[in-house]
Amino acid sequence: MRRPANDIARFVFFLIAGLAAGLFWAWVLAPAQPTDTLPSRLNVRDRQLYIHLIADTFAATRDLARAEQRLDSLGPDSHQQLSDLIEADLVSDHVPLQTMRLAGLAVALGIRTPSVLMLAPPPLPEATAAIEEPALNSAGTAAERPDFRLASQLPLCIPGVSSGVIELTVFDEHGEPAPGMKVTVAWEGNEDTFFTGFDPSRSPGFADYDMMPGLTYSVAIDGSDPSVDGLQVASCPDGSEGGWQLEFRR
Repeated sequence: MRRPANDIARFVFFLIAGLAAGLFWAWVLAPAQPTDTLPSRLNVRDRQLYIHLIADTFAATRDLARAEQRLDSLGPDSHQQLSDLIEADLVSDHVPLQTMRLAGLAVALGIRTPSVLMLAPPPLPEATAAIEEPALNSAGTAAERPDFRLASQLPLCIPGVSSGVIELTVFDEHGEPAPGMKVTVAWEGNEDTFFTGFDPSRSPGFADYDMMPGLTYSVAIDGSDPSVDGLQVASCPDGSEGGWQLEFRR
């Protein structure tokens, strides 16, 4: 006479043994090999992260051939993907250091869209950059580098609003707003660099920078000597924190 309890125990034993054998085969003897792992198969968000990693690595190593090889693995429209990512950051009105690195990679790859040139103007031609002696003008004296002077400095106070911001506008020698001008803000051994033209609704030559209370800042335009220093978060008449409005002219 058969005993149901023994049959159930035998069934459970063989079920567990079968599962264990299957797992051992799948995990140890014949593990599955990953497929479809090319960067071109990534979803949009992971593809953007991959492009950021390429730009960060290029900024550290300057290995353009390797960066281009990695970018090409995204497919034939990889350069367009890089440009679109830069455009997306500009539309968001937030341009962090990572975006500047994207623009630096784009310039190195020969991408010359307006947004790229605004963030990272192209470097000097190699022959010019290799000159060690100062260039001479027709009179035989050293040619002067572009010089931007502070034309106006006014306190910036908005009633009821605390905003320690430096707002600046750069004009060229013809009095026209100048986009794409490199601005260097320095403080206590540190510095940050950005470019005019991110907010065309204000002015093509406009840029701004948030100050931190207790720090003293200087501002230089396009590699010239600092045109203004001693900038700090100002105290406005209503007790709120204020900033400065600056105009520079070449």
